[in-house]
Amino acid sequence: FSAVLNRKPTDREQLILQHQYQRAVDLYEKSPELAERFLQREQVSVPENLSVVQIASLAAVASMIFNLDEAMPHE
Repeated sequence: FSAVLNRKPTDREQLILQHQYQRAVDLYEKSPELAERFLQREQVSVPENLSVVQIASLAAVASMIFNLDEAMPHE
């Protein structure tokens, strides 16, 4: 968050990020094939010793942060 927006998240934003991460974990634990497809589409490679579910969930939250209006360059 800080690296993209150059500030720390507010308490509310932190709760939203945590909630979205947990929603993604819940979804990908039920359907790991969705996690694998998401990571393939986003071209994210997962080292063998890491969980596909966790990496996909983190990537989903990162994608959400990158797509915030505040993260988009404006002219």
